[in-house]
Amino acid sequence: MSDDAPPEPGTTAFPDRPRVRHARPADREALLALQRSLPRPNPDLLRAALDDVGRVLVSTADDVPVGYLLALGRAAAPDDPSDRRAATDTTGDETGAYVAELAVAPAHRRERRATDLLAALRDGLEGGWVTLTVAPDNEPARRCYETDGFRELRREPAFFDGDPALVMGRRVDDGAR
Repeated sequence: MSDDAPPEPGTTAFPDRPRVRHARPADREALLALQRSLPRPNPDLLRAALDDVGRVLVSTADDVPVGYLLALGRAAAPDDPSDRRAATDTTGDETGAYVAELAVAPAHRRERRATDLLAALRDGLEGGWVTLTVAPDNEPARRCYETDGFRELRREPAFFDGDPALVMGRRVDDGAR
């Protein structure tokens, strides 16, 4: 492969984030294993995303996935009408994304891997919002997202199988990447 040839699909590393790349078909089992660490895993969603329904970015250690972010081309609209205009509300619109899942192996937490995954996602977007949901009592995740510039947009009283969730978001172009 020459230096001028485009990268093969699924292998692109993000130049500013060398530990982050797009998922590869060979990552499937490792990502499904990581997903089992989530409180509410959705294997069907991950399998579909790996089959090109959404974006799956992976954080690697020695090219082995130790974290991943699954994003869909939809950002939840903020409640604030001034913010709502900026949020995308159509599936497949590339101006925003909804982070459906974000997982990092316990041995690799507090290494900025979640932050790098979120930044790489934003790097690939042209504007709009990145939104996600988090359990209100998940303090480590909330702190990570708040440190990355996310803010609470609204509360959903019965999101996770009847349990509440916070919808958090940030504009793609807000703050440092």
